[in-house]
Amino acid sequence: MATNKLATTLMNFALPIENMGENATPSNPSANQHKLYFKSDEKLYKLNSSGTEIAIADLNSVQVFQKSQRVSSTVLTSTANSVAVDLAANNDYTHALTENTTLANPTNIVAGQSGAIHITQDTTPRTLAFGSYWKFPGGTAPTVSTGSGVKDTLFYHVRSATEIEARLVQDFS
Repeated sequence: MATNKLATTLMNFALPIENMGENATPSNPSANQHKLYFKSDEKLYKLNSSGTEIAIADLNSVQVFQKSQRVSSTVLTSTANSVAVDLAANNDYTHALTENTTLANPTNIVAGQSGAIHITQDTTPRTLAFGSYWKFPGGTAPTVSTGSGVKDTLFYHVRSATEIEARLVQDFS
């Protein structure tokens, strides 16, 4: 069986993958040295011990995991006193305050997403306001810590397309 070898990065490590072609399956699973392979439907497949093909990841879909996952943080910047957050980009973010700014209502909001925004205070104390989608305990938006270089973390959980529950944990100095 002729195959094209692809060097594919998957979950931060390189893994040799076979390009099996349209609707292909390995003809001899016991002799197949690569048990993971992509097909033209952009799904990653594996063979179980009996040689049955199982789709294990769809590269064009939101993933739902049953086990712990780790993510890197996306850096947020402030432009014209506003911080834009695209929730499709990540779950965890960092932002270094450089001006008084507002954490705007995010884009690509999907109920069930959760994560954190790690905020570092400037040497000059800066303020952070929040868009109307951000909801806090007691209905009052918190105030970020004012000490130079102090770190706060805003933990969030998306309840709906217009409501994000959040809690600011302050002063990780």
